[in-house]
Amino acid sequence: MKKIIFGIIFVSIISLPVFAQKLKMEASGYYQKKDYCKMVETIEKSIAANETQDNYSYYYAAQSACQCGNQTEKAVDFYKKGFAISMDWSAYDFFANDNLNNCFNQTDDWKKALAQMKEQKDAYELKLQTHLDNLSDKTKKVNESPLTDKSFLEKLAAKDVKNLLKNLPNFNDFPNAPVTDHWALYNYKISETQEIPYLVYIPKNYNPKQKTPLYIFLHGAVGRISLAVKDIELTTHEGSFFEQPIKQNAFIIYPMANKNLNWLYHQKAFEMIIGELRQVKSLYNIDDDRVYIGGHSNGGSGAFWFALNMPTEIAAFSGFNFNPICYFCNTTFSNLKNNYTFFGVSGTEDSIFGYKPINELAEKLKTQGINWTNYGLKGNHDLPYKNPNDIKFLYDTLQKQTRNPFPKKLQWETDSAQNGRIYWLEISQLDTSKMKESWHVSPEPSAVNFTSSFAPDTKQTDFYPRKSGAVMAEIDNNVVKIKASCVKELTFYVVPQLVNLNKPLKIYVNDKLFFNSKVKADKNVLLEEFIKTKDRSFLVLNKINLKLD
Repeated sequence: MKKIIFGIIFVSIISLPVFAQKLKMEASGYYQKKDYCKMVETIEKSIAANETQDNYSYYYAAQSACQCGNQTEKAVDFYKKGFAISMDWSAYDFFANDNLNNCFNQTDDWKKALAQMKEQKDAYELKLQTHLDNLSDKTKKVNESPLTDKSFLEKLAAKDVKNLLKNLPNFNDFPNAPVTDHWALYNYKISETQEIPYLVYIPKNYNPKQKTPLYIFLHGAVGRISLAVKDIELTTHEGSFFEQPIKQNAFIIYPMANKNLNWLYHQKAFEMIIGELRQVKSLYNIDDDRVYIGGHSNGGSGAFWFALNMPTEIAAFSGFNFNPICYFCNTTFSNLKNNYTFFGVSGTEDSIFGYKPINELAEKLKTQGINWTNYGLKGNHDLPYKNPNDIKFLYDTLQKQTRNPFPKKLQWETDSAQNGRIYWLEISQLDTSKMKESWHVSPEPSAVNFTSSFAPDTKQTDFYPRKSGAVMAEIDNNVVKIKASCVKELTFYVVPQLVNLNKPLKIYVNDKLFFNSKVKADKNVLLEEFIKTKDRSFLVLNKINLKLD
């Protein structure tokens, strides 16, 4: 606890002129080296020089005074000055078990201060537990619907294709929400032995007969150890993000990440988020074509990953103060040439992910046809929290975006077949042993004069560390023309919006005719895809596998 708090204090000073806090920084260094006498001497010079002090700089000075000759009077003076600024009751356990404050920890004043902190901590934990119980209350949320009912799904299977195509898009037999304007806790099962909690906001005016938009919000600081819901204080921290979507009467999904499962390094975390979306679609009447994903810091980077790797079920993407790079895969900017946009908002004074190189990258890629709109607003890395009114425009912008999963032209590049799908076409298997086709070219960092120096936590310096495969495709009048590079197998998804089943379908790959026949609607495929995705707007009649060997 001590090291975490101390680190936060002195990292926060970096944005100030270095000379203005020089002595305080030196004191921090002495403290970390356990040179306690030097720490006391230097912090006293810092105070005399009118450098700004905080509660913990005073407290560490108090500890140091105890360790440097048991200077009790001086130590007490230090900690009282610190507690006068702020008595951090959330760190009660640290203070109660601290063995460096031995010269004053038996005094009546100290015991009184601890008792006050304990009282505040207990009151907070009681309030938090009440909040957690409220989130978990099954009587305040929808727990099942016809789309989770096995018998209902069996009845669907008994219907013919025409009946399914007529009724599934307009299905709205969802139950009423017992409570609205309410956050509810759900769990998503990622394995036989592990469930991950996530939160869902149920809008005040939710009508189960009407399709309702939905936002997915990815939090930052994904290096946390636990996934505890009690660590998420929506009303005091992330709450500023949600004021506008709540006014828009939208659902919000709030996934949770930790060090071992997060949206920087783990494919399974992204699949989990899509799984949570589909679970909510099973219970509530969500508009398939108005689902938006965004986030702050690491969460914004996660939303950027979705735009480049898994966009099929999302209408538009956004990120606040984000790092536009994939940490474990290629950063396939060329995928933003499809019919959706990533909207970025950066603080012009962001000290973590610098605005200037990110904006230069966005602007140069935009000239190459990349659908990335970037905004620079005055503020630091905490821009959305400090200036929530400034970001409301972005939600209004997102609400104007509607998914169209049936474009007649598309292109896709991936280094993993796990992320090979874009709407109606999927790279099912790669063959990166082949030579790239001449058109298979991605924007290079050198072409946009960009380096990763703005992001010290970025372990890779190359946007494209892995070999990839790519496709370019178009469909018109039942003729599909595909260019494929470093691809071994493709899957074409037959949808009624693009394919006329009464006419032969022709599919060419690299100018070679691979398929020429009428296609029959397969009820089993239709139901399999629908039950998996719960997507009422994108109904698949059949799938055609194309082996390119």
